Amino acid sequence: MGGNSKSEDRRYRFLVIVQLALLFLGLSLSDLLFMISSSRWTKLLIPFFLVLGLVYVWLIWLLLRAKFRKGFLRGLLGLLLFIVVLLSISAENPFYRISEPGLRQASLFAIHTSILLVEALLIYKILIDVFGNYDLAMSQRLWRTSAVYLLMAIAFGSVYDLMVILNPEVMGKYLHAGFGSYAESMVISLSGMLKLPMRYMEALPLVKKVLLLQSVWNDLFIALLVGNILAKK
Repeated sequence: MGGNSKSEDRRYRFLVIVQLALLFLGLSLSDLLFMISSSRWTKLLIPFFLVLGLVYVWLIWLLLRAKFRKGFLRGLLGLLLFIVVLLSISAENPFYRISEPGLRQASLFAIHTSILLVEALLIYKILIDVFGNYDLAMSQRLWRTSAVYLLMAIAFGSVYDLMVILNPEVMGKYLHAGFGSYAESMVISLSGMLKLPMRYMEALPLVKKVLLLQSVWNDLFIALLVGNILAKK
């Protein structure tokens, strides 16, 4: 049991590192990915982003597999993540990708819908662990809450990218769906969590309402976390 706990703790630490790398790339490369979206440089940059994303999916699966040791739900989650991997490689492979616009849009929608559902379930399971397991050490609690906090940022990024896939002009300007819009969506998500000025002032009201909801949820999460820590002292 102790060995399994240590293994799970290592996975949380690794997950946080990968999440930070994804968010850093989103912040630093969003504009660049738009500028070189049709350039040969994408063949060097996007595969790195793709591999990092696949590592992220693999870590999520390892954590979910520990939470659901058997049953239909575990199999369904594994199937969803397998579909995410296949569609990601097909839709975003710079060497050979789906060229038919309608099929590519459907693939991107399926990718972000599936990963969003899985992320939401993992967030729920980790929160139950953090707030319901009184045996967790402070270091274990720290890594789990860090993972949840970053999961929320990435999950809301998927929400904004789904909006872009459904309506490329939802942000007030045309955004081409793909890695560029996903990186940009993570920038928008971080802006909402940190209450930074939004760069798309002409975005549709739906986007601004989701940003407000994200900001409220972020504050609520921090308040509950602080209250939980103080209650255990």
